[in-house]
Amino acid sequence: MTGRHRSAVAGAAVALAYLVVVVLTPVVTGRHTRPLFDSFTPSVPYHWVHPPKEFAASNVKPPATESVKVPLGPTGSANAGPQTSDTQAIISLVEGAIPPHPPDTEVVVTFDALDPATLGPLPPNESPDGNAYRITAKFSPSGVPIAKITKPGNVALDSGLGADGALFSADDGKTWKALETFAIGGGTRVAAIFTDFGIYVPARSPNAPKPTVVTAPKAGGGSGSSGPAIAIGVIGASIVAVVVAVIIVRRRR
Repeated sequence: MTGRHRSAVAGAAVALAYLVVVVLTPVVTGRHTRPLFDSFTPSVPYHWVHPPKEFAASNVKPPATESVKVPLGPTGSANAGPQTSDTQAIISLVEGAIPPHPPDTEVVVTFDALDPATLGPLPPNESPDGNAYRITAKFSPSGVPIAKITKPGNVALDSGLGADGALFSADDGKTWKALETFAIGGGTRVAAIFTDFGIYVPARSPNAPKPTVVTAPKAGGGSGSSGPAIAIGVIGASIVAVVVAVIIVRRRR
């Protein structure tokens, strides 16, 4: 096989591989996007502290407490994005958001996952859509608590069904303040400006989009099984096409 023929086969294989990804992306993710510009990973189920009954059987509880260390130097804290291990709660800290505090060398950010039902009632017409997170910080090794940051960042919260807002409490869940938020992550995550440490919770209002409930496909087929069947068919057809291309090139040598 000449170099030109090898290149042709390789090119055909790459093109077909990309075609497979293009076709499988909406099948696997349920989103009609170009795979080069979007995630190919299926959505991860929400980890509830206290799940609704329809999610209880398959729920995986998040860790009750998680801590993340942020370096602290002469100019303050480093640029960082402390988050929970399941990324359901994330804050962004720009460089110097927390001022220097000699002789401390670190800031310890702690996330406590809470059941909103154990806290004070939310404002009228608002309902929690996931866990509440108590986000606190302290200097280390002194242990001096930090109430707020000096340069605004962001907080992002995953929600269970599709929140359209986020609430903040500075008094350990007794009273709440509505935050100006925007949706990210396909509508299941909300983000807001972050300046104060305290408790944050994603919330749904009466105007929130109707959630899409995904159920497991029934055994024995049905529409729920068409995705894997299509995927297998596309992969099989692509493999056959690559093989045919190789045979044709070999015959033309």
